[in-house]
Amino acid sequence: MGKPGLDSARARRSTPTAQRWGSLAPARGWAWRAAVQGVTRHEACQVRPTTAQESNGAPNASPAVEPGVLEAGAGCNAFWDWEPDSIWQHPSPVRAHLLETDPGLNQNLISSAHSVAQLFNQDSWERHRRPERYWLNLQRMRHSTVLRRISQPCAALTLFTAVVALLNTFLPASWPRLSMSLAPHMLLGGVIGLLLVFRTNSSYARFVEGRALWGGLVRHSRDWTRLTSTYLKGELRGRAVRYVQVLAFVLKSHLRSGRTRDSTSDPTAFKDEPNALVHELLPKHEAEALLAEKNRPFYMLLRMTHLARDFQTCGAPRHVLHALERTLSELLAVVGGCERLLGTPIPLSFTRHTSRSLMLWLGTLPFALWGGGAGWLSVPAIALISFVILGIDEIGVEIEEPFCVLPLLPLCRTIVNDVKMAMELVEHGVTNGVPQGGTHGCSVLH
Repeated sequence: MGKPGLDSARARRSTPTAQRWGSLAPARGWAWRAAVQGVTRHEACQVRPTTAQESNGAPNASPAVEPGVLEAGAGCNAFWDWEPDSIWQHPSPVRAHLLETDPGLNQNLISSAHSVAQLFNQDSWERHRRPERYWLNLQRMRHSTVLRRISQPCAALTLFTAVVALLNTFLPASWPRLSMSLAPHMLLGGVIGLLLVFRTNSSYARFVEGRALWGGLVRHSRDWTRLTSTYLKGELRGRAVRYVQVLAFVLKSHLRSGRTRDSTSDPTAFKDEPNALVHELLPKHEAEALLAEKNRPFYMLLRMTHLARDFQTCGAPRHVLHALERTLSELLAVVGGCERLLGTPIPLSFTRHTSRSLMLWLGTLPFALWGGGAGWLSVPAIALISFVILGIDEIGVEIEEPFCVLPLLPLCRTIVNDVKMAMELVEHGVTNGVPQGGTHGCSVLH
């Protein structure tokens, strides 16, 4: 007589769900709970599956842990190896939640309120466009991510302006004033505006393209899932839907390969490693082969291409094979587009020239304001002008590389949920009445 937990696991594997999903039956490891279900680090690490010995004799105990499924808590410290300090001791609720559920985001660029790192719904849009946004955003200005990142140059320019005003006030009357005409700054103001517009428009175009590429990943993953869940069965179907989910997570990891920081306790220093989740979704030999590769997304696409060849060998309908091949080509284009955005920034000479021009223009503006009669009002004027102008440039820099702020993990969850829905439809008999037989023992629906 076998062990109760092992018997339960064997019985579960003999159900129609296991036949259709293969080893895609709901994973119970901490990596899956953290990455897919959206739970926090602590929730994922605190829940541990019941072992076979614990379940023996317990009527409502959880089934035993199957081989290859990591226990919750195993590797949690390696996955999240930081402890928040300094400004992260009391983060906003939004930033704290994102820091817990998706540390792969660059937390230095995440807003303390609603962020582009979240997928919006109707309630989010309503809060975004509410009429009180002017006063609320001004009230929360001290939490601004942009202000925090440009505070040092703004403070330096304001202090420099105060020194200029102080010297002009207390220097002997016979000494020349530290001032100049406003004309050069008025002439260069249009050029500076064009530089900022071009810089921000180019960055925004890259941001939109990055989001469009991941939208394409979701769309083509749905096509792959729709076709494979409808026309295949058994192990082929299970491998197909597992592969498309792994592709999304390894692409996310590929685009967030790692960030280093001077302080090891800085929570924004993070390396996105999908090892635990890959081991939960794939058999051990497939997972190890995938993780040994440098370009994991391309490797997964090769595996999916080989799987499509197996469909052809098993006699899948020709129109399905053609559709799958088109889908694979589109997925390859998505991966290539993401790699292009990640590897090629806006020409660095343009970024450097914009930064230099802004600092020279702002650095000489105190003399022009004093010469124009602004007096001590030049100090708050420089503080405001530098915040506005440097803030625009900073926003362009922040969104130039879109993958560190886009909601990649929620999009991965979207793919997982779509796969789950497709498999549940199959499980509940959507294909009832359709002949299930294949050719030469192959698991293909004709």
